[in-house]
Amino acid sequence: MHGTPLAIGVDIGGTNLRVALVAGDGSLTARSSERIGTDPDAVVARIRDLCLGLRSSAVTAIGIGVPGRVDGIRRTVLSGGYVDLSSSRIVERVEDAVGLPVAIDNDCNMALVAEMAVGAARNRDDVVMFTIGTGIGGAVALGGRIVRGTATAGQLGHLTVSQGGEPCNCGRRGCVETTSSGTALGRHVREAGLPPETRVEDLIQAASRGDARCGEVLLRWVGPLRSAIDSMVAAVSPELVLLGGGLGGAAHRALAGAPAVSPWYRCPVGAAQLGDDAGVIGSGLAAARAAGADGGPAVSGKPAP
Repeated sequence: MHGTPLAIGVDIGGTNLRVALVAGDGSLTARSSERIGTDPDAVVARIRDLCLGLRSSAVTAIGIGVPGRVDGIRRTVLSGGYVDLSSSRIVERVEDAVGLPVAIDNDCNMALVAEMAVGAARNRDDVVMFTIGTGIGGAVALGGRIVRGTATAGQLGHLTVSQGGEPCNCGRRGCVETTSSGTALGRHVREAGLPPETRVEDLIQAASRGDARCGEVLLRWVGPLRSAIDSMVAAVSPELVLLGGGLGGAAHRALAGAPAVSPWYRCPVGAAQLGDDAGVIGSGLAAARAAGADGGPAVSGKPAP
């Protein structure tokens, strides 16, 4: 049953923009999804118009999840992905147009807020999340709160898993994004001489039937991811590691072939539950909490008391 809408959630994905009214129980109404281009001004204008269309006396705030490096405390986009919003003044422009406070954060942080509130990490306080898609995003929560460090902690796609490995967009080499993202999986498929249209589901099914080549492709894909997971378990000892994003479920299944080697690093690893809705749900919940609509902390996965 839908509760009273508390906020507007906005999720800017790789090529899609999702917007919805988000109730306190995480349910969505008036939801929409559309493709977007790379012009930041056009994207901000479209967000403004969609938010104006959802504006009502019941809505207390707007939350926006953005790919890339975002300083959630200072509400500033520091670097962009498919759409570079770093110089767009998105927070000020949306606030001025709609007349509601705006909370902004990295899209993976927003997704983790949602999973901790109403998804696979509900009632967990210490959670690490990797989102696996075209690239790899990450988020960390300790004590029920998103960890940011001085600004943008949680860039887990840039954990080094291969010294001297493939070059990464961040300027270094051997980041887990270069080995275990969707883009990297395509490269592993090509290098193995498999048809370029081979899907990860095809690899998993073939490997389960004993196909050694497909099994090796999967191991090259998720073996480094296991190393990244182990590193995060060693660093923060979470209760749970979640794998989200479009390939999170497949990566979770494929990890069965790459278990933690050392008992030191054994930690439950699960698949995220909220799918494409995670970002928009988390954005709405985070915005409502930042506005004090539920009495909870600014961005926390913990439900309000």
